[in-house]
Amino acid sequence: MTRVTFFREGDAFLAFRVSGHSGRAPRGFDIVCAAITSAVRLAECQLNDVLKLSAEVQTDEERAEITIGFQKPSVAAQPVLQALYLYLSELSEEYPRFLQISEV
Repeated sequence: MTRVTFFREGDAFLAFRVSGHSGRAPRGFDIVCAAITSAVRLAECQLNDVLKLSAEVQTDEERAEITIGFQKPSVAAQPVLQALYLYLSELSEEYPRFLQISEV
């Protein structure tokens, strides 16, 4: 199962962490994993390449984990992070056995 944790400060998103493999199908054939990966890559591109916000990106290959975010809330980042949250939440409703969303 893929687990996505969104970190908040009040109403604002600070960061998100994605870990694990959905397990719906073997690697390379998993549409849930592909959808998650594509959304995360798009969010990182929007935050860092388009908006130039310098979001921190940390990866851990062994744990299949990526964390992207900020130390303090970024007003400019909120639409991107909100959209990612909504998209992944809807995806988790379609595939609840393979994707879990949480907030802290």
